[in-house]
Amino acid sequence: MSIISSELLLGAAGAAGGYEIERSLRFNKDDSAYLSRTFSSTGSRTTFTISAWFKRVDLPSSQFLFVGGSGANSYLMLDNGQFRFPINGGSTGELRTNAVYRDLSAWMHVVVVGDSTNATSSDRLRMYVNGERITSFVTETQPSQNANLGDFNTAAVHYFNRLQTGNYGNIYFADCIFLDGTAATADDFGEFDDNGVWQPKAYSGSYGTNGFHLDFSDNSSDAALGTDTSGNGNDWTVNNITASSAQINNENYYRNGSGNSESAYSGGTLPFDGTALSYVDSSGAITNTAWDGARLLSSTVIRWQPPSPIPINSSIDFYGGSVINTATNYSLKIVYTDATQVTTTGTTSTNNWVKRLNDTPTGKSLSYVEADAPSYLGHIMGIRIDGQFVLNVDAADCDSLFDSPANGTQTDTGVGGEVSGNYCTLNPLSRFPVGATFYTPTNGNLEVNLVAASQSQSTFAPSSGKWYAECVMISGNVATDTRFGVQLISEATSYAGNGPDSYAYNSNGSKNNSLSGGTYGDTWDVGDIIGCALDLDNGKIWWSKNGTWQASGNPSTGANPAFTGLSGAYYFAVVNGNGATYNKVLVCNFGQRAFAYTAPSGFKALCTANMPDPTIADGSTAMDAVLYSGNGSSQSISGYGFSPDLIWIKARNIAYGHAWFDIIRGTNSYIASNTVNAESTPTGFASFDSNGFSFNAGWTLTNESGRTYVGWCWDGGSSTNTNTDGTITSSVRANPSAGFSVCTYTGSSTNFTFGHGLGVEPRMIFIRNRSSSTNWFVLTKATGSWHYAHLNLQDAFTSAIQEANSTVVDLKNAAFNWFNANGDNFVAYCFSPVEGYSAIGSYTGNGSTEGPFIYTGFRPRYILIKKTNAGEDWALRDTARSSYNASLTDLAANQSYADFTDAGNSLDILSNGFKLRTTRGMYNTNGGTYMYAAFAENPFKISRAR
Repeated sequence: MSIISSELLLGAAGAAGGYEIERSLRFNKDDSAYLSRTFSSTGSRTTFTISAWFKRVDLPSSQFLFVGGSGANSYLMLDNGQFRFPINGGSTGELRTNAVYRDLSAWMHVVVVGDSTNATSSDRLRMYVNGERITSFVTETQPSQNANLGDFNTAAVHYFNRLQTGNYGNIYFADCIFLDGTAATADDFGEFDDNGVWQPKAYSGSYGTNGFHLDFSDNSSDAALGTDTSGNGNDWTVNNITASSAQINNENYYRNGSGNSESAYSGGTLPFDGTALSYVDSSGAITNTAWDGARLLSSTVIRWQPPSPIPINSSIDFYGGSVINTATNYSLKIVYTDATQVTTTGTTSTNNWVKRLNDTPTGKSLSYVEADAPSYLGHIMGIRIDGQFVLNVDAADCDSLFDSPANGTQTDTGVGGEVSGNYCTLNPLSRFPVGATFYTPTNGNLEVNLVAASQSQSTFAPSSGKWYAECVMISGNVATDTRFGVQLISEATSYAGNGPDSYAYNSNGSKNNSLSGGTYGDTWDVGDIIGCALDLDNGKIWWSKNGTWQASGNPSTGANPAFTGLSGAYYFAVVNGNGATYNKVLVCNFGQRAFAYTAPSGFKALCTANMPDPTIADGSTAMDAVLYSGNGSSQSISGYGFSPDLIWIKARNIAYGHAWFDIIRGTNSYIASNTVNAESTPTGFASFDSNGFSFNAGWTLTNESGRTYVGWCWDGGSSTNTNTDGTITSSVRANPSAGFSVCTYTGSSTNFTFGHGLGVEPRMIFIRNRSSSTNWFVLTKATGSWHYAHLNLQDAFTSAIQEANSTVVDLKNAAFNWFNANGDNFVAYCFSPVEGYSAIGSYTGNGSTEGPFIYTGFRPRYILIKKTNAGEDWALRDTARSSYNASLTDLAANQSYADFTDAGNSLDILSNGFKLRTTRGMYNTNGGTYMYAAFAENPFKISRAR
């Protein structure tokens, strides 16, 4: 059945200078959604290419992406998160990755190539993920030369998102391409931008006879979603996928004829609701005339107004009638955007759905239609535009969305469904209780069934900007504790509204903060649309019910917010606080489709295209990890996008200690984080270089022949300055834009402060006495207040009286060897978080392999973790040593041991943070509290799933 949606018929401008993927298609497992096509003839049996962008929704044991032919044994799938590409069930050939892909918050790109004609056997089956060729496989079986590659490209049925026997999945697809007879590479479909991020580009080569390109841009009907845009006409059949939704402007669509006030009626909640599907068959013929979907009460007016005008190419028909066999006067009206209109009046004594009014405008657009009756039971029964009936499918069921792997350049005016980019959804990796089995997401993680007391949090956690989102409960018992709100990411282990930095609008009409807040607005129930306007630039929040801002609030002017003082990074969250007695199904809209009510002026959809441009778009220009091998003599280690000012080196294949160098102390001295030893003279360190560092001799800690090493480096800026901000003078090398400085000073045995040069408060400070053998001192505010521990020890953190502000570090104890022995020399490394590049915070463990998800706002390159309430090692992870998930390779800042790999000691490093999947004490014990410091590859605004 064709469904017209005005907002989805409007085009959007492409991204300047790039290839924009405007739309994606959502596949929902519960709907048995899939695409199918039977090729009319057999194409090349030896050579083909498949390219697809996709975003995962959940983590099933098996998820079939593309299936070739009728044999059910040649396909591209995710098997427990690993890409698997078997030919004839693997008997002809197979690839299966070591990498596990479990990111549910961003888009990724996969290309698989079958080319059995290739003379190089290792090139006959190839796979690329996010532009990089995969070479590490659990299984790699290459076909013999010129072998037939299974059922791919045969004259048989092929599928997206199902196997021949079913096995449907939850996923978003975008820009899917198949090449018949061409062995392409990833470079034919994408390119790396200046920040090292894989971006889509237009394919310009040959498609071959069976080749196709599905861009899902035409959603004028369900069938149109399967349109092949390659020029071959190889269209696909769309199964159980809804193209669009003709949505209602709910504001006063029921109007009393005299008072313009809302009127109740007994025929349902919306005109043209989903039950209308049974009234029109596939040809558009009426099959049932007893519909009671849009009944007029006495002296009322019904107006149906789409969220934006619907263009009309040829004709519009307006159907009206009555369900009882008595005379009823009626008036019907069609109004266009140019203010012209056509009307008709009359009476009817029939209960048939019959055409009452029609017009044949040329190039006009529909503004609204209206019906009224002075006596009981007149009806709007249907509207048909250009031969297609307009139906009011539940907006949440619309599967053609603006969610896209490419950030578009459209303007967000607040109506929703108009800007392309990666959109916020609910995040199954981040929920409370963590690992709850009674949490069931569906419909692209925009709908969630909360069977027991539980909460679902968003994939986005903005810390600045103005944002708008909507939530509606579509079924269940609302009772007295259903909530829609926001919470600081550090409070995600309780319900939104419970904590001091957690805020919610409760279905009982109250506003919740620390479980209090008092009466706020109207109660709400099933079908009520709750809007949330979050202004993080001014620290305010408001809620609306069905378009009316509660407590006389006005987000557009900033007046009467529900709460003020919000500061930090906030999740959006939906809550069932009632327990198992009251299960609830809630649907969120973050702007990937039209909002029910336009967002307040200045407020935007939660889309990566709307995120602020990051200060550091490529993390490797400020911090990086590089692997190298020692040679026992002179060599230069390069590959950094900056001249390092802090160099931290650790041998990987032998138990050697750590070696720290910095630009102020120079090449003739090093310190070690795993010992109490004072500063020493190294062997063979030659220079700090423009893109790395050099050695002129071998040395066990940094350059021994046959040893492998990792070098973690930070950029501290371009010059060393004398800083007099504190009570004593310090030498400072500072990079405020990257939140890092190196400081040296001399102890004085008195209370003192020293300047750090960052211009903002640091949250983590490492201090080392260079002159004496004593412990490192680590001062941090990661846990919310100042605490300290020792980098060379396993000790728990202790509350500190030392602190820092935007200009100085205040070390209040006199004559303390860790940081203030009289006459001793000290070095301090100061770090402050930078949005999109670095994060310093804390989390609480749960002792489960389904551990906490930690939101950083970027894809991490480096992570440091320390348990704060008990003794544990300082754990070190990076994506140089573990280049794919699961991340398994450990080092510890306070230990000399070599790389340690333990399959049960894993975490996933993701596009917007990291997920604990271990119960090891240094990461995730039940009730354990942990601090972390992380540095980015790329900010979430542009990062890819992994």
